[in-house]
Amino acid sequence: MKRLVTLLLSALLAVTLSSPVLAGSLDSEMATAVRFLQQNNILAGDETGNLQLDKSLTRAELAVIVSRLTVNQEHLMADQKYYAGQCTFTDVPEWARVYVGYCASMYYVGGYGDGRYGPDDPVTPAAACTVLLRCCGNLVPFAWSYDTALDAAVQYGIAPREALLEEHISRGTLSILLYRTAEKLGFSMEDAEPDTGDTSDEDTASEMEQQVAELVNQERAAQGLAPLTFSADLCDGARRKSQDMHDNNYFSHDSPTFGSPFDMMSSMGIDFWAAGENIAMGYPTAEDVMEGWMNSPGHRANILSEAFTEIGVGYVDGYWTQWFVNR
Repeated sequence: MKRLVTLLLSALLAVTLSSPVLAGSLDSEMATAVRFLQQNNILAGDETGNLQLDKSLTRAELAVIVSRLTVNQEHLMADQKYYAGQCTFTDVPEWARVYVGYCASMYYVGGYGDGRYGPDDPVTPAAACTVLLRCCGNLVPFAWSYDTALDAAVQYGIAPREALLEEHISRGTLSILLYRTAEKLGFSMEDAEPDTGDTSDEDTASEMEQQVAELVNQERAAQGLAPLTFSADLCDGARRKSQDMHDNNYFSHDSPTFGSPFDMMSSMGIDFWAAGENIAMGYPTAEDVMEGWMNSPGHRANILSEAFTEIGVGYVDGYWTQWFVNR
């Protein structure tokens, strides 16, 4: 049993979304920001859908994201030869030249003064604030400079001060700054908040949990696999795990409260010979989170595993947990 559990756990560690270390008060805003940025095709994940929110980003990646925020991408690509020609830096790779060239032509970004842009260099909070303040242009009602960019971004309202303490800005922190900047630029923010309808939060969560289980069984049926039984005690445990991640501001398979998923299951009296866990953060609907999981090989393997016979799903304020067992 130990060997099987360990192997299953090792396949789960590539989680769908990583959570940056931010103050708890910013956690909900980040989830809203990520929703908005995904809906507007501003922030994208890797080939598996992983947004890597706890990772720093490079100056080349920042240029890509800023271009998505400030210009219609069809128009940009229609003029890509022109904008690539505006990139006079000697060290920018071919794939990034159109984005860096566009941002440079708009005076959003600059180089180091020696012909280099530093495309692989990490972005500091001061640099991120400078670029986004430049995007806002004359909307900023006071003078500022690179040396005062952090204070200016806080004063203008596009950056919470507690989010600017990192040496290099993370993708999660940047999502908050991008979201606030988009609002200043006149984006409609109506779709960023999830629609709760007339039902209670608890009823809505329960419905979405059931929907995830149904979508799991649809995916299994498409592969000729037996359906998983929707189990009440697994749902209770999965919901506790999501609540724990929410309350303690972390995103990991290992809980500071309960330990590993397998420790947590055992402490709840759930016996098993095979077990697994999927987690995700920031997806507003059952369909969205399932798409993210199915695009990630490790999560997909759990959903389609023949080793499991039961499933539980827990959703709490943007945090998702799936538990799988065979007893």
